[in-house]
Amino acid sequence: MAGSLMAGSLAAGSLAAGALLGCSQSEAGRAPDDVAVEPKPSAQGAPPTAPRSDPGQVAPVPNSAQPYSVKRAPPAESVRPESAVPLNVLLITVDTLRADHLSCYGYSRATSPCIDRLAAQGTLFERCIVQWPKTGPSMASMLSSTYGSTSGVMRETLKVKVPLHYDLLPEIVQRSGWNTLGVVSNISLSEKFQYDQGFDRYFVHPGASSRGDAVTDRAIELLEGREPQKNFFLWAHYLDPHAPYVPPKRHIEPFTSDAKWQAGAAPPLPVDPRVADPNAPAPEMNDLGMIPAYAYFPARYPWVKEKDQLRNYVAAYDGDIRYVDEQIGKLLDWMNERQLLTNTVIAFTADHGEGLGGHDYYFEHGRFPYDDCAHVPLIVVHPDWQPRRVAAPVALMDLAPTLLDLLGLKNGWQFEGQSLRTWLAAGAPAEAAAPVFTESGYTKEFDVAVRRGKWKLIKIGSQKTASLLTGKKYELYDVEADPGETKNLVDEESEIAEQLKEELDAFVDSAYAKTPPDPEGVELSAEEKAQMEALGYTGDG
Repeated sequence: MAGSLMAGSLAAGSLAAGALLGCSQSEAGRAPDDVAVEPKPSAQGAPPTAPRSDPGQVAPVPNSAQPYSVKRAPPAESVRPESAVPLNVLLITVDTLRADHLSCYGYSRATSPCIDRLAAQGTLFERCIVQWPKTGPSMASMLSSTYGSTSGVMRETLKVKVPLHYDLLPEIVQRSGWNTLGVVSNISLSEKFQYDQGFDRYFVHPGASSRGDAVTDRAIELLEGREPQKNFFLWAHYLDPHAPYVPPKRHIEPFTSDAKWQAGAAPPLPVDPRVADPNAPAPEMNDLGMIPAYAYFPARYPWVKEKDQLRNYVAAYDGDIRYVDEQIGKLLDWMNERQLLTNTVIAFTADHGEGLGGHDYYFEHGRFPYDDCAHVPLIVVHPDWQPRRVAAPVALMDLAPTLLDLLGLKNGWQFEGQSLRTWLAAGAPAEAAAPVFTESGYTKEFDVAVRRGKWKLIKIGSQKTASLLTGKKYELYDVEADPGETKNLVDEESEIAEQLKEELDAFVDSAYAKTPPDPEGVELSAEEKAQMEALGYTGDG
């Protein structure tokens, strides 16, 4: 059975601008049963994982809340005039956030009321794909607008740094006069790995200080201390909902009794043997077919009793999303009250998604190029342009050239992405969409996927990886009809497969032939190594 290869489509509509205030939760009114949770020492000897703060019960969002003070253009949109005041940039990234677990992307649970209201004022890209589904490589790709095979930030991410000779997004903005501020909560984005390039002030919140409230508080502190005579560029990276998932009771509780949870009853999952015996040998692949030790619910986390049930991990993951959504709302509320959003471009996205059992992959990311880990949200709010949804696939590495285009600045010399300004300003035809490529895996012959419209073709790099999956070298999916990528159509849709193979093979040949910058070793302290291990980072990245 053959079909036609579609480049994607654009749904240019007008989302009603919703009320955007009232998202965040006051610290007052702590419920007496929301007691502090004792942290659990990591099975690998890592420092304790602290629970998220839990400031009371969730209050409903008032219907009378007002939208953020973002200027709205008339229906006949125009390019921003040269005389306009330069724009600020607020870049929010969330670690391990699947697009399909946000309400504005169609999820059945109410995980993201604040993000949803942000989406109602901006351009929501329905199919944003990362270039490598692991934090370091993905964020290096986003900031440098390059593939991992180009920069060398790939596979064993603990052993490589972001190249110093690249022009990163913050460096370009800083050289052009913006006050550049950054706060990140994943230690793999620390200055040790050279992600601080181009920032006037840059803070890393690792370990127990990585919770969302700490990131929001630091972001506010940075804005309070900014240089008032300059426009600002602020990057805030939230670690939640990275495993282990330990949301406050008030955020997990609604999801451990709803219809989705009831329907998710299943046999218990196998557990990494190191949970019972920290000295047990590490499984070769502890993220396949079992709950990894680092992701196992902490022993004293009281809100989950059955710690081998997939539905409880999904509930906790969703609870973490609700928690970080609240923290993002707190930051946006604070900025809105001080009229800091009226001349600000807001970009919201994630570094990658998360395996939640699809393809027998649990609570990790980076091994495979499937959409559960490669598909992330992308929402851009511009002061002058109307809200819309874009269905055409886009690449996360397109974000840097897009923001620079909006600021009137030139791209870095090494950029491989393209500006999405056309989609933001007035919409673009489907044929304007470029193919989107993703690299992934831990083997030398890494996997590569190409996405065009609803079709996705994967080329598995090694026989070892293929043996873990379908056993085939190529996998073709109609991701609209089969979002879980469970039915390989490479034989059934041979015409589509052949068209994409030609494109994909050419990319793979080029990627394998590249000579990226020599990787620089990263020397971490014992404490830093323990913090990395607590997040699941080991020798294979």
